[in-house]
Amino acid sequence: MIRIIIFVTLFITSCQHQFYSRDDLSVERKLPQSKEAIFPKTQLQIEAEMHNAPIRKILADDNGRYLVTASLDKTTRIWFVDSGSLHVTLRTPINQGREGKIYAASISPDGDFVAIGGWTGLDQDHRATIYVFEVQTGKLVKSITGLPNVIMDLEFSKNGAFLVAALGGKHGIRVYQTNNYSLFAKDIHYDGAVSKIRFNNRNQLATASRDGHIRTYNNLFLLTAKQAITGQPHSLDFSPDGLRLAIGFLDIPEVAILSTANLKKELTLSTQDTKGFPHSVCWAIDNSLYAGGSLHKTQNRKFLRRWYNAAPDTFQDILLGEYDVSSLFSLVDGSIAFATVDPTFGILYQNNLLLYKSAPVIDNRKYGQYLKVSPDGLTVQFRYGQKEREQAYFSLIPLAKGLNGFSQKIPRDHNGNTIPFFAAITESPKIKFERNQHSFRLNGKDVRFSDAEIIRCVAFDNANKKVVVGSDLYLRCFNTQAQLVWQAAVSEACHVNITRNGKFVIATMADGCIRWYSLENGDVKLTFFQHKDLKRWVVWNPRGAFASSANGESLLVQHKNREDSKLPNILSVSSEFRRPKTVAQSLGVTSPTLPPTALKNIQEQQVVDPFGNIFFEDNTDADEQSSRSLQAELTSAEKKQKLEKERPDLYILSIGISLYKNPRWQLQFAAKDAKDFIDNLQNQKQQVYRSVRVKTIVDSDATRANILDGLEWIKRQSTAKDMVMIFLSGHGENDNHGGYYFLPYNFLPDSLPLTAISFAQLQRAIASFVAKTVFFVDTCRSGGILSGKRIDIDSQIQKLSSSKSKDLVIFASSAGQQLSLENQEWGNGAFTKALLEGLAGKSDLMNTGEVTVSSLYLYISNRVKELTDRRQTPTLAIPNNSPDFVITKLKD
Repeated sequence: MIRIIIFVTLFITSCQHQFYSRDDLSVERKLPQSKEAIFPKTQLQIEAEMHNAPIRKILADDNGRYLVTASLDKTTRIWFVDSGSLHVTLRTPINQGREGKIYAASISPDGDFVAIGGWTGLDQDHRATIYVFEVQTGKLVKSITGLPNVIMDLEFSKNGAFLVAALGGKHGIRVYQTNNYSLFAKDIHYDGAVSKIRFNNRNQLATASRDGHIRTYNNLFLLTAKQAITGQPHSLDFSPDGLRLAIGFLDIPEVAILSTANLKKELTLSTQDTKGFPHSVCWAIDNSLYAGGSLHKTQNRKFLRRWYNAAPDTFQDILLGEYDVSSLFSLVDGSIAFATVDPTFGILYQNNLLLYKSAPVIDNRKYGQYLKVSPDGLTVQFRYGQKEREQAYFSLIPLAKGLNGFSQKIPRDHNGNTIPFFAAITESPKIKFERNQHSFRLNGKDVRFSDAEIIRCVAFDNANKKVVVGSDLYLRCFNTQAQLVWQAAVSEACHVNITRNGKFVIATMADGCIRWYSLENGDVKLTFFQHKDLKRWVVWNPRGAFASSANGESLLVQHKNREDSKLPNILSVSSEFRRPKTVAQSLGVTSPTLPPTALKNIQEQQVVDPFGNIFFEDNTDADEQSSRSLQAELTSAEKKQKLEKERPDLYILSIGISLYKNPRWQLQFAAKDAKDFIDNLQNQKQQVYRSVRVKTIVDSDATRANILDGLEWIKRQSTAKDMVMIFLSGHGENDNHGGYYFLPYNFLPDSLPLTAISFAQLQRAIASFVAKTVFFVDTCRSGGILSGKRIDIDSQIQKLSSSKSKDLVIFASSAGQQLSLENQEWGNGAFTKALLEGLAGKSDLMNTGEVTVSSLYLYISNRVKELTDRRQTPTLAIPNNSPDFVITKLKD
């Protein structure tokens, strides 16, 4: 029976022990002695502009503008649906354990507010907190405190008037009025956690609970039906008309279809022909029903199943990836958003992938088992891929000298000898050890964890005196009598190793980190994070000292907790804490005194990564002086090296589509143009640019998702000193409202907003670049292939140019409603032929040895007119008062 609350006074008493249910990562917890023990004031956290732990929920507003992802990495991120670019990251108070993990999120129907919660506040006073943020600004507008258990799910009503919270344990649901977020109603008559809640378009509420019941409530939150159901329901969703409910299960290979009116089963959609369970379900607006979860036919290929009109015999399987689908959500335009535990997320329209965001972390679930460590633990060998050659090393030995610690070559010790590496000891004739999913037996004694905690890895020390067991929640050390020596909270330990000298435990984590712990007491000594791009890395100790690659410090933020559930302060890490020597000393590594005159000798010994990153630090104790650089007289060679490092990098994204999915729309040279553009600029390394980094996307690879990912790559990798070039060649089209779209390989003519890329998306993406950008646009090959009308490109170029007040130059292949022409004799389109000739040197009319923006445009303009008999006129858009600059240099 649900109660409407008029006036309530709560008297909350504290206790020394708290028990949480199995659903909510249960374990008996004792209150720490101080708030500082619960919430350390400052912690360093990974920030790679994407989640690095499983995404628990994905959702969108009713207008389809924002996508929200809630993750166990203790962040909630809001993205723009059309471009996939990050809008804002939301953070709440955290600690080293579960505090701050986000399980639940909901966005108001109008997209103005987002509410998040999970294991938020429980470690402070055993009361959970819901945080409500303004979407546009990311500012906190309300904290709802005092909830008695973990927050499993959140949902705004369809009219936006209410926010409902689903709770763990046997605490049911809470309903809050959104005008002041006061408690309006609650139902505490549950015998298990509420795993999922959903509203239909009539503002009726449905809940799925691990007590084995489905419940529905009317718009006044009075219970209207309660139905026991076989299996453990995990998710549910209403049909578009609100008359039926789909139920997904953790333990049954089926999706149950119930009547909303009485919760009687109407239909069963079986998945018995597959392995795994469909624990995530979602109903699209076209009445197709999607189910995900752990469904697979081969272990490393999980998929979504789509039933047309929810009919049992008409389904399609859509392959996604290697990990479970954790959440599904139907967008207003008919597409489906999905999230996985990798973590990745994306948007599907039927079977077309419109958006895809992958994790920035090395997959330690797959490759963590290959971790090997040196006898002293100062150097680790790890894999970033399946092949044996895909391995790398991180060592504190060069770091102690102020040098780069990352290498893809086998490192050497202080004496120049090759370092040996050892895998974990997982079996021993002197220790009897057996394990299963939730428990183990050590020398005849049983140790059991909670049902929510899965044992992932184990290692023995070399002396056969200690055993370290890693799980989803903890790293624990036991002696041979099965007595707990210490435990450390983790984010899921994938593999564990103990150094042969018996000093350190080294573990790979699902969040992409490698961590060093003291074998004696479990104290964290160091954390190392290598980005999946293999270019950026960072290592830090608990006191905040760090070392990193060039730009590696951008992977870290300072998370400063505040009291009374206030939001933390999030700051960039300060260069004053860049202390490689101090980091190395965390494991007892020392280095010789390095006076200024020793700089040259250091450079002669240096370990240099592929991009020339070198790090120096003087011999002053880092705890006595925050930051001092070595003062040295630079030789001419050293000056040259410094100048080389200051050169810009060139990033090129080249896109061309000749072979469309529909052969009616094929072009002759668009893909070749894109490839030739790349080939022409590869020789610019060591001319104008320090390096040339390219991404070529042509033909069937040029999907909407891949093109958007390429734009995101530019944003993520380039810096303010760099140069970006984008080449775009293919079909363009206007919609009925005058909006202009570039057409990817797999676009659908009747769904351009979903399957094509609008110039508004390009505008937002390019506006986010900090580097100087040159954009070559050749998208008027055939006029409007769908409408038959010629496209006026000038207005689109003007809008695009205005998106970035400076540092954006646009070369367009034609003007107004002209077509962009191509010819077999040229071997390219006219625009690209002229462009390639100009870049190769024909535009250097003054014999300066350089190609500038103005000289290139002058040549292209005249050459294209010559080739096309003046039927095509290239245009140039450049900011007012923008100085001319060099694009390429000619080889001597």
